[in-house]
Amino acid sequence: MNLPSIRAFILILPLFAAFIILDSVHAATTLTVTTTADNSTFTLGDGSCLLREAILAASGGPSTADCGVNNGAPYTIKFAVSGTITLVSELTIGRDMTIDGVGQNITVSGNDSVRVFYVNSDVTFNLKNLIVTNGLSESGGGLYNKGTLN
Repeated sequence: MNLPSIRAFILILPLFAAFIILDSVHAATTLTVTTTADNSTFTLGDGSCLLREAILAASGGPSTADCGVNNGAPYTIKFAVSGTITLVSELTIGRDMTIDGVGQNITVSGNDSVRVFYVNSDVTFNLKNLIVTNGLSESGGGLYNKGTLN
């Protein structure tokens, strides 16, 4: 190799390394809840995003454009509405995610009939800036945690 070739190689090597590192980093996904409604038979592609729908997408279920573009983990669920979400059944957290009610007044209610959140083992669940209320269960009415809760 001659000197100009070595200089070019030395200049290009850091750029190549940066490309490899950046290619391995995935963009985070923010899913946005747009309604306080809840039902267990929601319709994908109807233009509204239920909290249940966003959790399902973040847990590896069907992805929907209703909640935003799914770029892969880590997942953050935010809200474009305020109010009380009255659940028809518990919400199962099956993968690492954050649910953050920042900027909205969000209450998630079990309506005195269901547990609110069930967190699977080996899952990190971050819950911020919202109220969990009126959960009903023999154990963990508001939240039953088998994983890591922050």
